[in-house]
Amino acid sequence: MFLIYGALLLGLYAFQKKLLFHPSKLPQDYQYQFKHEFDELFFDTPDEGRINALHFKNPAPYGIIVYYHGNAGHLARWGEIIQPILKFNYDIIIMNYRGFGKSTGPLSEANIHGDAQVLYDYAKKYIGERKVIVYGRSMGTGFATQIAANNPCDALILETPYYSVLNLSQSLYPFMPVKRLLKYPLRSDLFIEKVACPVQIFHGTKDRVIPLQQAEKLNGLLIGNKNNFTILKGAGHSNIGSYNAYWKQLEKFLEEC
Repeated sequence: MFLIYGALLLGLYAFQKKLLFHPSKLPQDYQYQFKHEFDELFFDTPDEGRINALHFKNPAPYGIIVYYHGNAGHLARWGEIIQPILKFNYDIIIMNYRGFGKSTGPLSEANIHGDAQVLYDYAKKYIGERKVIVYGRSMGTGFATQIAANNPCDALILETPYYSVLNLSQSLYPFMPVKRLLKYPLRSDLFIEKVACPVQIFHGTKDRVIPLQQAEKLNGLLIGNKNNFTILKGAGHSNIGSYNAYWKQLEKFLEEC
């Protein structure tokens, strides 16, 4: 019994990166193709990382959305997913995490947070005095929340967020000392209270990946009357964009910002 438990502990510690991140790679010479105008960008980091990003542009944007995606896929896929948001007349900039798409370099929570800040800094410099909206989806909500806590952005949008990866993991593996083993705790709960801008949360009632209760707990830490929590009945983890209520509320929130 003790040998089995020890093997489970070792497996969780050794393979947690593979449990959390599901990267898809692209050749470095891959040519992105989208109907909307865009620029391809690369950011070199001091620790030998090279971050690939796409900047989708509108002719006279109200501002820019800095988008942090989920734990799988590459920019060829995510670039298509975010296309409908461009109709609200915001630019969008999105990067691939290290090991995803064309992005390279050692992967750690600290490195991704640093890369997320590089993306935000670029957006802030590019857009000037216009609005900067930070958007996180699934895994990306943790990075988005920390960016919004540490920077003067105009709004934060969280789609299918977790309270923390630590808390989510503890609920999945209650018999293991997850707190000691986890390399990627992603403590959104520690940062959300420091977010000063309006916050919009979207979550579905049938999310089997990140249960609705995670978003409810996170929403409970927000203070103020400029925050919105939109629960989409019947929505799962990956199909929120198929609900008209999502698009109506997103448009309303962006207009109010």
